[in-house]
Formats: sequence, structure tokens, C-alpha cells
Amino acid sequence: PSSPARVVRQVLKPLETVVSHEDPVVLDSDRKPLYSYLGRSLFGRRFLWRMHSASARRDRSNPLFPINHTNARLRHFLSRLRRRSWCVSKRREALAAHLAIATLWMNYSRGITNRTSTTLAQALGITSRAYRVEELLSFRQDWGARSLGMA
Repeated sequence: PSSPARVVRQVLKPLETVVSHEDPVVLDSDRKPLYSYLGRSLFGRRFLWRMHSASARRDRSNPLFPINHTNARLRHFLSRLRRRSWCVSKRREALAAHLAIATLWMNYSRGITNRTSTTLAQALGITSRAYRVEELLSFRQDWGARSLGMA
């Protein structure tokens, strides 16, 4: 079983390696007090927690929109995450594999919006074209990331 504190710590801890020791670590989140406690224990006074109401309107002006939108897309595309569904993952590894495939598809194959064929990877300059699903699923796992320009 996973405890909320352990999971939040696992998410915040890698920031130590990517944020300089002089720069502030800013976290925009809902009002869960655990974020403040763990952020301060890891980063001390450098940690800046900006709380936002989880019940505020969830449009593009909401600072939590990107994560709320990502979660909504995952629930839409992955039956395992849908609310009120019989589809479940019995093993964590199965859910992780399904999420990995969905991540590849959303970033390298599906357009950012329904009106564009430009993928997120193309918009970020990671790759020059969208990949067909068949291509994404055919890469060998030990060298697929390199072939997509991700390594």
C-alpha cells in the first residue's frame, strides 16, 4: 500500500537534482496541507507553495488547468481510470504499462487539439512528425526512446 506522504515525497524529491540550490521551488497545487509540510522538509525556506481552490472554475485561467486537463484526458482515453467503470488494473505494473502507451500516443501520435495534427512532441521540437500508432507500438523497448528522439 502507498501512503500519500510517500507518494508526494517521490514526486517532489527529484526536483532536488534539477533546481539549483539558490532558486526557489514553486508548487502550484490545491490546498492539501501535506504539500507544504513535505515541500518545506525537502527544500526549507526555498519552497514556495501557492494554494488554489480545487473548486474554482476549471478553465484555462485556472493555474491548475494543465494538470486537471491531463487527468481528464487520461480518464477519457484509459478505461482503467474512468469513473464508475468495471475496468480496473489488478496490478500496478499493468496500469503503468497502459499509462506508458497512452503517454506515447498523446505526445507523439495524437494532435494537441481536435483541430490540429501537430503533436505535443512536434510543438516542443522533439520530433519532426507525428507517428502512427503502429510505429509507436513496434519499437523495441530497449531502443524505442532513442528512435523517437527522446534519448
